[in-house]
Amino acid sequence: MQIRYKFLINTIITIIFLASIGGIGYYYINHVANTSSLMSKLEVEPILKINSLETIAWERWLILIEHSGISDYEVMQKLETNMVKLDKQITTSLEELENTYVSHQGESAEHAQTLEQFKDNWQKFQQVAEKILTLSNDFTKEDALNLIVKDGKLAYKKTINDLRNLITQHRENMQILNKNALQSRWEAITMIVVLVILLIFTSSLVSTVIIKQILKQVGGEPAKIAAITKKIADGNLDIKYETEVVTGIYADIQVMVQNLKTVIVDIIEVSKGLAEGKKIIANAQYHGDFIQIKTALDTTSTKLMQTTIVNNEQNWIKTGQSNLNELIRGEQNITILAKNVIDFLCEYVEAQVGLFYLLQEDADQPYLKIISTYAYAKNNERPDQYLIGEGLVGQVAFKQKILVTDVPEDYVSIQSGTGEAVPRNILVMPFMYENSVKGAIEIGSFHEFTTTQLELLEQVMPNIGITMNTAESRTKMQALLQSGN
Repeated sequence: MQIRYKFLINTIITIIFLASIGGIGYYYINHVANTSSLMSKLEVEPILKINSLETIAWERWLILIEHSGISDYEVMQKLETNMVKLDKQITTSLEELENTYVSHQGESAEHAQTLEQFKDNWQKFQQVAEKILTLSNDFTKEDALNLIVKDGKLAYKKTINDLRNLITQHRENMQILNKNALQSRWEAITMIVVLVILLIFTSSLVSTVIIKQILKQVGGEPAKIAAITKKIADGNLDIKYETEVVTGIYADIQVMVQNLKTVIVDIIEVSKGLAEGKKIIANAQYHGDFIQIKTALDTTSTKLMQTTIVNNEQNWIKTGQSNLNELIRGEQNITILAKNVIDFLCEYVEAQVGLFYLLQEDADQPYLKIISTYAYAKNNERPDQYLIGEGLVGQVAFKQKILVTDVPEDYVSIQSGTGEAVPRNILVMPFMYENSVKGAIEIGSFHEFTTTQLELLEQVMPNIGITMNTAESRTKMQALLQSGN
């Protein structure tokens, strides 16, 4: 047989083996991409929907509590309308989740079962809520609040636990999918190693007559290429190449090893980041079909990080609401209550100064008066009370809107052991009871207030209004009783 035919046969065999290696690599790339896409569709997107569902349920619970604590009929009607809207949103979210689980019954059986459990518990909660609404509409507010504290709170916690169990199931499935992707990677590497070994064995049988031709086509010494493929077979991709310019198969193998190394390193880093809840972006330059892996990994990492950020922000808000509610619970006089509120809010949102104003209605013209402060340096040029519509505080009370503004140099000072300083941002918020302003809170900070901080402060204002009105009513009642005696 002529040398050119031997060379042709050797070339054909080499191409077959390389094509097999490329086919396995292509299959592996698509498998990982499909796994990442499935992870996003079946796990990440439902987690976002479940978080939204939990937020809506939380709003529904807060409105129910507010309904049971007020006596204004029009406000009660508006709250009932809002509850109907939230119930529709919850129904829509449940239908979306059910459709997702139905379209993937094999992978979502456990999720569907937990969702059904949530629906049962939510129905029980709604039954308790109907009883609470009935008592509230009959103006038996104390009975309604007692039912909230007992049966209502228990039923609500069961529904929230179901949602959090569902999120836990999704995260466990994500870990399983990551594990499967890693397993597929090692299977692909094993098959590639086997093919490479076969390639080396076949090439060793080629006649020494065509060594020179092989060297030209390969682009380097066969011993060098054999050493590289041996390292690959041993799972060692940390390969150093000579600086000389190479061509042919030698160069292709270098590119292949570098591409595989890049893919493996990025998959490991991103997978670890996903397991730890961190956002890891693959920064390497990908070419060809390898771009699919980068896109899938970046998408999954971004969505998971977004979910983590949203969860952390919502947990921070809920923790602040819960801690504040615990702090203002029980019978406290107005001054102590105001001090507890302004201290907590300033420390929780990392503000540097705070003032608590209470509406005084015992004069010809109602006015807002400072009854408690946090780190406030009294300024003789700044009054401690404002008429409605006077100054920033009076304007906020008049318009019943929150105001965030930059601070003039001489507006308010922060007092500390090292001297005084001026905050750069001021937030003024009214708190109301049954659409009537009961007072205002002014908070100053060196930094701009974040959206999450503003959301927390907006959500706690109604509870502060109810609490201050209750304390004020209790104080007036005690004064009447003492005057009667």
